[in-house]
Amino acid sequence: MTSPQSPLTLVRATQRAPRSCITCAKRRVKCDKNIPCQECISRGIEASCKRETVKVKGKILSSRSLSQETQLSYQQLLEENQRLKAQLAKPAISLPRNDKGYGVVRNITESFERDLFETVKHPSRTSTVLSETDIVWPSASCAASIISFARIWTSWIHCAIHHPTFEAECDAFWRLGRHLHGNEVENYLWLSIYFGILSSALLFMEEAEAVESGIAEEVRLKLLHWYDASLFYLHRSDFLRNHHLRSVQAIAILGIVFNNVGDSDLHYSLWGAAIRIAQGLKMGLDRENADEDPIQQQIRRRLWWTIVLCEWLPVPYRTPCILEADFDIELPASLHDDEYLTGRRDGTPQPTLIDYHIAMSQISIHYHRFRFAVRQSKGSLEDIFPLVIAADESLASFIEQLPEHLRPEQVQTTQVSSQSLETPLDPWKVWQRGNLCVVLLYYRIVINRVLQDQWIHDPVTFARTRSICLSSARGIIEMTKAYTHPVARHRPWPISFHLFSAAIVLVVEVRFHPGDKRDDYMSDIRSCVDFLNEIKDQSTVASRAVEILGMQIRDLETRT
Repeated sequence: MTSPQSPLTLVRATQRAPRSCITCAKRRVKCDKNIPCQECISRGIEASCKRETVKVKGKILSSRSLSQETQLSYQQLLEENQRLKAQLAKPAISLPRNDKGYGVVRNITESFERDLFETVKHPSRTSTVLSETDIVWPSASCAASIISFARIWTSWIHCAIHHPTFEAECDAFWRLGRHLHGNEVENYLWLSIYFGILSSALLFMEEAEAVESGIAEEVRLKLLHWYDASLFYLHRSDFLRNHHLRSVQAIAILGIVFNNVGDSDLHYSLWGAAIRIAQGLKMGLDRENADEDPIQQQIRRRLWWTIVLCEWLPVPYRTPCILEADFDIELPASLHDDEYLTGRRDGTPQPTLIDYHIAMSQISIHYHRFRFAVRQSKGSLEDIFPLVIAADESLASFIEQLPEHLRPEQVQTTQVSSQSLETPLDPWKVWQRGNLCVVLLYYRIVINRVLQDQWIHDPVTFARTRSICLSSARGIIEMTKAYTHPVARHRPWPISFHLFSAAIVLVVEVRFHPGDKRDDYMSDIRSCVDFLNEIKDQSTVASRAVEILGMQIRDLETRT
């Protein structure tokens, strides 16, 4: 039996002692080499800031010994003091320059968002479906009930299918006990779509609604199982070699589920594959698809814009692999599914499920153009500041162009009447309107927080962007608290993410500029945690957000 190793034998040997702290090195961000460093101080974890203990040329070097070795002399300290005085005397505030010329500045809120998504990744999870014999199939009546629910609550999120056509295919499948496509690849892809629809619908379902549909076991377990079944058939189709519209449809539908179950890396990889497949099929070029019928045309346009808007509104932000010059396609038409062939029955505009998708596509265009302009700028404050103001005003003016049933002003951010939340015929209208308002508030935060470093150090000069971020953050929180929809409708990961980001904006404000609103901000942050606690069992994003916000609250309380 081997004896336990001494702690010294576990120390990593290296040729050079690390200068960055362990946290910055792990997060792969720039460290200022001080202990504690500015990154850790701004995140409230300065107490745990330290360098890795390593062995260099046989000598053990710890954070303490490294600090001692780098201790400055009295003369060096005087010189450093003079340098800092000269730096502080400069009248202008400059944005950090990016070596690649993107001009994107560091902001604390975005770093928290990236950390959240790093923590929700599940390194491994054994799939519940390794072969077809592992799949637990729903009865026809159970599946029909869930698909009917999906038409109202998820079809306008992924916009991947024409529901009347899909429902007809399902009827044939249940009646004959098999799918009708002669091509094996198409058969597998159709089943991937089928289970993806079932899985994503369960994300929105209350336990009571699931039981009424015929599901006897816990909703999350069934959701995961059908999610695994969808991925099983997607991979069985060998979709990377067999490019097909249905594989893009399946991935777009699963996009609702990926992050909720902790598969953010898989989401990133499959979304990239969906983009390349869609480009290979020339889905983004209307002129290349002149022979399609009206249904095929609208499915293609809806699906393409789903792919684009999710690529242009990524969380956390990454450089997109689609540019406006890469495609030439109209936005989808504002039609009900049964109006594709006939057009509007009376010719007058009516609220449709697809209006939300069109609005989200337009928001993605606004934001993409802003990020592209920032990347093309020189990175100076004089370049960035006008871009922020113009983008924010553009987004604000866009609200006036929305269909009446989607305009945020129809919903007050401080209260929502119970009567307005009860719309028996169209329960999706209030949910769409409220969610779109949250999205608009979030992207006003994202645009204005580009200057977050500046307003932290100079809250007066940058009062406008600071005020917009704070009011938008509180607006998101107030709207979330006001809604009386079933909790299950709030499980999708973007809702948890937007609420988390709003809370972090207030956390940063309390840390650097508490002022007389500190107690109000702390109350809002705690209300975020309370809401996220209600849905964390069904959302990995919500669960991790609760942990991070809980740590921040405890740290802020110790500073009072």
